[in-house]
Amino acid sequence: MSTMRDRAIAAVAALLFCFAGINAATAEPGPPRGLMCDLLRNPAEALIRDRTPELSWQVDDPARGAAQSAYHIVVASTREKAASGEGDMWDTGKVQSDRSLNIEYDGGKLEAGTSYWWTVRTWDADGNAGPFSEPQQFRVSPVTEEREWPAQARWVDVETDEGTRWMLEERQAMRFVPVRPRTFKTRGETNYFYDFGRAAYAKLRLTVTCEESETGELEVHVGEKKAGPKKVDRSPGGTIRHNAFSIDLKPGTHTYTLEINPHGNIRLPDHLAGVTPFRYAELVDCPVPRQDVEAVQMALFYPFNDNASLFQSGDPTLNDVWSLCKYSMKATNAFGIYIDGDRERKPYEADAYINQLGYYCCDREYAISRYSHEYLLFHPTWPTEWSLHSVLMAHDDWMWTGNLESAERFYETLKAKTLWMLAREDGLIETGHVTDDQVLKAIHRGGKLRDIVDWPRSERKNYDFKPVNTVVNAFYYRSLRDLADIARALGKKEEAKELSSRAEKLHDTFNRKLYDADRELYVDGLGTDHCSFHANMFALALGLVPEGRQARVVEFLKDGGMACSVYGVQYLLEAMYDTGNAAHALELMTDEDTDRSWPHMIYDMGTTITAEAWDRKYKGNLDWNHAWGAAPANIIPRKLAGIQPLEAGFRTVRIRPRPGGLERFSMCMPTMRGTVSVEYYSRGDQHMQLRVTVPANTGAEVHVPGVKRQNVRIGDKKPGDVPHVEFLRHEDGAAVYRVGAGSYKFTR
Repeated sequence: MSTMRDRAIAAVAALLFCFAGINAATAEPGPPRGLMCDLLRNPAEALIRDRTPELSWQVDDPARGAAQSAYHIVVASTREKAASGEGDMWDTGKVQSDRSLNIEYDGGKLEAGTSYWWTVRTWDADGNAGPFSEPQQFRVSPVTEEREWPAQARWVDVETDEGTRWMLEERQAMRFVPVRPRTFKTRGETNYFYDFGRAAYAKLRLTVTCEESETGELEVHVGEKKAGPKKVDRSPGGTIRHNAFSIDLKPGTHTYTLEINPHGNIRLPDHLAGVTPFRYAELVDCPVPRQDVEAVQMALFYPFNDNASLFQSGDPTLNDVWSLCKYSMKATNAFGIYIDGDRERKPYEADAYINQLGYYCCDREYAISRYSHEYLLFHPTWPTEWSLHSVLMAHDDWMWTGNLESAERFYETLKAKTLWMLAREDGLIETGHVTDDQVLKAIHRGGKLRDIVDWPRSERKNYDFKPVNTVVNAFYYRSLRDLADIARALGKKEEAKELSSRAEKLHDTFNRKLYDADRELYVDGLGTDHCSFHANMFALALGLVPEGRQARVVEFLKDGGMACSVYGVQYLLEAMYDTGNAAHALELMTDEDTDRSWPHMIYDMGTTITAEAWDRKYKGNLDWNHAWGAAPANIIPRKLAGIQPLEAGFRTVRIRPRPGGLERFSMCMPTMRGTVSVEYYSRGDQHMQLRVTVPANTGAEVHVPGVKRQNVRIGDKKPGDVPHVEFLRHEDGAAVYRVGAGSYKFTR
């Protein structure tokens, strides 16, 4: 990992960039930027199957309150035509609209295997026109044959101006990135040890210059864990990776690429296959002087913008936790789909959901999340709650992108994924072991479902499984509410009414039949008096605990500490932040005195990608490359900084910081419409400053923490005297304002 000083310098520099130039005024908007075609930010590097793709852009207007009043899209058969404004495929002319996301193509027929270019310009609220954007290329897939499953996307060998290339449909293609060693050490005179700084799914590339007398076999080891300062751990345990190779050195200068045999459920194409996660490489008894050996970690990454998101705070441990979890988003997606780690290399719904939220917060990339979600709709896994997670994934896909195409296409499958067909007369669903053929067929499951609660089994803490399971019903409730939102957005009024009615009935029954009034806690299910950590954690996180009952449930959970897995803690942290217990959540994320923490992963275990479990003693076969362990990648931006979409596609963003005792932090988070930035500083009761940046063509609901309306200032003015600022209400100790686009500095 880089030094704390290096990270701090880089973060501060980047944060200054995020906040720079916001209040500049221009006579007209600039050319739109951040163009996307079908949620792809670089569609020239992908293949689009949709013949009516959606076009999106970011409005470039730094003026406070900036809003688009009209747009003009041109789609052309060549770059030259697009650049000159000649839309031989589609020319919308000036369209009076503030829409800047998901404008569906409505021009001439797009031919398979053909490239096109598009550009757009916008008008501001005063009617001033800006220039056209740089044209963006997009490619239509040449593949037309029938798919094995509805959302299937393939690798295709494509002829381009640069020659033949393998490209992916619907997603960007992964690429190998050369990473040089961060440090080099020798053990004795002939053993060489390389540390590449971070683990990655990679191949080791060695370039060796040999004399005839130096030829012969060379022993090479790569791994995620080291044994001492200068040796790769040959027996790291679990599925922490170590691989050994033997190279037959030849005279002269030669490059050797070391790769392992492919394994797992998701296979890479031949030109990418053979990667293994490793951070360290060791050469044993190397006959060649160190200056004649070049070692490179050829890391396989899905395209990732390291500067799209940035976080820095006054707590160095929290900064390290953020760095670990953000890098986990980058490193674990080498397969172009969300997998559960190197052991299985298989998508799972709950893993993918946590990965999805983290990826949204770390990079302006949505295609890999959608593909992972749609893959799992048709390749579901065995836990009951994982089926319900598919609805949560669909809801967040819509909220973060503003795009309903996937939800509309697969609405009936999503409805089945709620498992509503298992509902009893009282509204609760009865699961345990689901073997109903009708239900399984509707959710595309080839085998039965089984309740999971948490994983591994040891993390369940004696949870008492019953056919009516409290945790499962909590997820059922959340899925009903989320699907009702989607149904309303799709214009399915009766569907939305039915789903909402089911949710209300379930809420009532849940709080009558699964609540122990004497202990003021929730039991694990019907027919047991056991009140577990998990039953209460999920009930609280998923919205089933009435406000008057929350204090006792929170007290119970606080007493339990981190009594759940790296998966369950996603919901524990959400529950703490959502009930005003940010200080406890911050303590959980930064606790260095327990092995159930991210600091333990970083400082004691030595992993640079989040692990599958808190420690090997909690899961004997854990891996060190599991994104479901990276909850802070989304919790820090969504809950601590408090940046979340209030309207789909971030038409309105809610900014509700919950510092939890942090004196200062800064967060930049990407959205479809542009970067949202939050900078907070507090000096006790003496001074508080909250600076927020809202992208053009976006509004925000800003919660200024710990203040009353009469004490708030923007500069030297009262908020009511500042254009584009309106007081809304007081809520949870914060003064809440509606603001337009631009930068605002609230002070107390």
